[in-house]
Amino acid sequence: MKRTGLECPGAERIDFGGAELGGPHSRPATPADAPAEIAGLAGSRAHYILVQATDRAGRLGVGADEVLLAASLSTSDELARGAARQAEVDFLPLEEAPASPARRIASRTVLDMLRSGTARLPDGRIVVAARGLRLRALMDKLAERPELAARLCLTTPERFIGHVRARFATELAGHAAFRLWQDFPALSARTLGASRYLLAGLALLLVMLPVAMHFLPSAAMVAVALVLAALVLGWSGLRIAACTYVPDPDPPPMRDERALPRYSLLVPLYREARVVPQLVDALEALDYPPEKLQVLLVVEADDRETAAALAAHLRRPGFDIIVAPTLGPRTKPKALNAALAFATGDIVGIFDAEDIPEPQQLRRVCTAFRRGGPNLACVQARLTIDNLADSWITRQFAAEYAAHFDVVLPMLSGYNLPLPLGGTSNHFLRAALERIGGWDPYNVTEDADLGVRLARHDWRTMVIASTTDEEAPRRARAWLRQRSRWYKGWMQTLLVHGRQPLQLVRQTGIGGALALAFMLGGGLVLTEGSDVSRGFGGIRREEAGSSG
Repeated sequence: MKRTGLECPGAERIDFGGAELGGPHSRPATPADAPAEIAGLAGSRAHYILVQATDRAGRLGVGADEVLLAASLSTSDELARGAARQAEVDFLPLEEAPASPARRIASRTVLDMLRSGTARLPDGRIVVAARGLRLRALMDKLAERPELAARLCLTTPERFIGHVRARFATELAGHAAFRLWQDFPALSARTLGASRYLLAGLALLLVMLPVAMHFLPSAAMVAVALVLAALVLGWSGLRIAACTYVPDPDPPPMRDERALPRYSLLVPLYREARVVPQLVDALEALDYPPEKLQVLLVVEADDRETAAALAAHLRRPGFDIIVAPTLGPRTKPKALNAALAFATGDIVGIFDAEDIPEPQQLRRVCTAFRRGGPNLACVQARLTIDNLADSWITRQFAAEYAAHFDVVLPMLSGYNLPLPLGGTSNHFLRAALERIGGWDPYNVTEDADLGVRLARHDWRTMVIASTTDEEAPRRARAWLRQRSRWYKGWMQTLLVHGRQPLQLVRQTGIGGALALAFMLGGGLVLTEGSDVSRGFGGIRREEAGSSG
C-alpha cells in the first residue's frame, strides 16, 4: 500500500500525495470551504489539512473523509459524528448488544443490508452507514429536503458491519458454508455422496494396475490402456503446444488514479502467526491508494495466536480481521466466502499468508480488466518459488511452477480454455464471483474448481506476468501432504464437472472439456495414484489450499 505522506500530522507541512499547501498556522476551515462529508470538522482541523484532503480526494475520485481516515488524521467516529451534526441528524453508536431476530431472514437480505449500508430501526427510522461520495450525496439531498432528517440517523460503516455481523451470524455462516450447494447443487462437491469413494477406488486401481493386468480380460485391459494413453498423450500434448505459444505483452500498471477501482484483498490465515510481520509488510508495500484498498484477514475462531499477531502488527486503517464461522467444514474456501460478504471492492484479490506480491500487481490487474472485455472475470498472476535454494524439493517446485504458470496457463488463457487457477494471486470481478456462487467449501482444491465454473458460466480468465513469491515445502512429508491434497481435489473437480459431460461440452466446447480432462486427469494418471489412496473421508482447513 503506497504511502501518501499523510501519517505525520505534526509535520510542518503534510504531503497529500502531491502538492504541499498551506502550513500549520493557516486559518481554521469553515463549512463553506470543505466538502459536505468533512464540513462537520470545520474548526477542529487546520484549513490546510482539509484543503489538501479535498485536493487529494478530487484526484482519486473519493470522499475527503476517506482521505483523512486513510491518513489516520481522523477517526471514523469523529467523521460520522461531525457529518451528523452538519446534517442535523442523530448519530447512532449501535453500542447495545444486538438482539437476536424474532425470525430467521434470508441470507441474501443480510447481504443486501451490508451492501446498501442501511437498515430500518424499530421506531421506523432508517440508519445509514455512509462514507465518501455516498455520504456527500446523502448530505446534499438532506440540504435540499431537510424534512428527511427526522427519518434518518447516521452511524459508521464499522459499527454497522459489526452490529450486522453479530445479529445475523447464523445467516452469514450458512451463506458462507452452503450457498453454492443451495444455488448450484450439481456444481458442489457436497453432492458427490457415495461417488466420492470412487476417488479412493480409482487411486487404488492405478496403484494396483500392474497386478490387475494379469487378471483382467485382454479386451478390458486394452480399453483401460487406451484411456490412460489418451490422457497421458493429451497432458503431454498440451505442454508441447504451450511451448510454442507466444502470450500477449503484459499490461502496464494503470496510472490514472481516479480510474482505479475499489479493491478488496482477502487473506485467509490458519496457524501462521510467524509470517504475519512479513505479510503486513508485503501488503503495505503494494502501490495502490489506501483510500481505495480494503484488506480482510480471515482467521479461525480458535486460532488466537494468529489473531493476536495480526492485532499487534496492523498499523494502518483499512485492515480488518474477520473470524470465520464454525458452521460447516473448516476450509479455506469457506473462510473466503465468509470474508467475501464484507468485501466492498469492485475487484477481489486473494493472497496467502506467505505471499510477497509484486508492488505493481494490483495496478496491472486493473489494466488487464480494462482491456479484457466485458466477460473477463478473473486475472491470474504468476507464482514463483522464493526458497528454491532450501532443498532439492524446492528446486523441483520452482521448475514445476515455472512450467505451469509461465507456459501452460498463459496458453490455456489465450485460447479461452478452462484452466485450474492457482490458490493465490487470482483477482476477480466481485459481481462475477458472487454470481457463480463463490468458492466451494467442500472441494479441497477450490481454486481449480472455481476456474472451471467460471468457464462454464462463460467468463474468461487472463494470466499476466506479474509475479507473487511464495514458499514451497522443504521436506518430503510436507510435500507429500500438499501433493495428496491437490490430487484429491482434482479428482473431486473431475467428478463434479464430469458427471454431466454433455452439459460440460455445451458450456465449454469440446476443446474445453478435453483440456480439463487432460490437465487434471492426465496429471492424476501420471502420479499412478501413489499418494491419493488415503484420507478421502474428511476435509480439514489445513487441507484446503492452493492447487498450484
